[in-house]
Amino acid sequence: MVACRSCGRNIASGTIRCSKCGTPFHLSCSHRYKISSDGIFNVCCGPTDSGPFSGNGCYQMRTRRGAKRRQQQQQSQIVNNPLSNENRTAVTSPGVIPPLIQEEQDNSGMRYAKIQKTTEEMVVSQKPFVQEDNECTEIIQDQDYIELDNENDNADYGELNNSIEILEESINNVNHNLNDNNGDNDDDNDNDNDVKVLTDIRPQNVNASNDMNNKVTLDTVWQGISALQSSISNISNSLDSVSTHLNTFDPRMNELESSLNTIKAKTSNFENVQNDVSGLREELERVTTELENIKTNQMQKNVDLSEIFQEIKERDMKSRNLLIYNVPEDNLRISQDYSTLEDINQFNALLASRDASRAREILGNIPNVDVDDLQTRRLGRVNPNTCRPLRVTLSCKEDVITVMKNRALVSSQYTVKTDLTRFQQRKIRELKEELDKINVNPHNPTMTIKFVNGEPKLMPIARRNWKNE
Repeated sequence: MVACRSCGRNIASGTIRCSKCGTPFHLSCSHRYKISSDGIFNVCCGPTDSGPFSGNGCYQMRTRRGAKRRQQQQQSQIVNNPLSNENRTAVTSPGVIPPLIQEEQDNSGMRYAKIQKTTEEMVVSQKPFVQEDNECTEIIQDQDYIELDNENDNADYGELNNSIEILEESINNVNHNLNDNNGDNDDDNDNDNDVKVLTDIRPQNVNASNDMNNKVTLDTVWQGISALQSSISNISNSLDSVSTHLNTFDPRMNELESSLNTIKAKTSNFENVQNDVSGLREELERVTTELENIKTNQMQKNVDLSEIFQEIKERDMKSRNLLIYNVPEDNLRISQDYSTLEDINQFNALLASRDASRAREILGNIPNVDVDDLQTRRLGRVNPNTCRPLRVTLSCKEDVITVMKNRALVSSQYTVKTDLTRFQQRKIRELKEELDKINVNPHNPTMTIKFVNGEPKLMPIARRNWKNE
């Protein structure tokens, strides 16, 4: 007993083997078949089998294009086959038609059917089956064949399966009848009787096979047309549903358009509001800047009152002083004879009297100035190479103002200036730096420094326009 490769059950009768690897199948399980110009072939070696394969597919149809090459290959196999003398049946006469179905038997005693084409001369030989791990080493690479790779395609050939089952039952009935009549005969006689009986029914099966092929083709075309019509109807229904949905979109589009117009109107108003907000932002920045300036000025004004009082006191003390530069100085030193404090005071009084006489001489040309009660003092450290400035203190500040107004009457070798506080000196220094930046051309200045109410300020120089006669 041999197990079917497809269902796994033991095969009692009606065995058909793969034409490539010899794997046994029930006739009802051998649904993987092909119909070609050479007849019906069952091939199990393919993409779903465990063994490797080569070629364009597992089920291939043999055509007239490779008939000559296949015949040569079959003849070479017969020559090389050690069992060729015992198992070879040749059909050489063109007038003799070989049977449509031949039943052969392998070494295990299992019968199997090979269905061959009967319109060509060919050699039908039994090939010993060798286990090759389901490897199909010979696959024809023809392009004009039909592949049935799945069970859905095989369903189109249902009637052909039924015909094969009818042939299977006929073969089984003939075999049983022959076994009953000739139970003691050899297997060779049984094979000859089977071939003879099957030869009698060959013409009817050939016609039935051709009719089934034509019917299968028409049914397939009709089924394709029916499927196409159903697809067209489905597409039409889909288009109708799409049209219905598009019609429902029209009122929505109208609503969206009205909403868009409303948004545009509000957007225009928003632009005006945005412009107003921009103007308010600029105004706010300006006000903020002014507040910061006011705050800074207020902080500057909040100076310590003690410093203000000290500045006022210094200005009042210095308001009666004058500074005269380039006044000659007596380079006298105290000798060792002047050792007591009284002697030192007398020496200093002598120097002061000499400086006072020089100051009276310098300021004597200015009228309305009381020079009798003036006092003098040298400022800075003694330097033998230079003369220290001479500070002259008058009786009142009005005399100082008079001297400053008439300082042009003083000799040009002397320079007369007012005695300023440190704050006033720093202020004048800053004004001079600014004045240097303004007066680019020193020969043609445009600004100068003047005291207004005791405060130094930058003032433009008044120029007179002279007309040339």
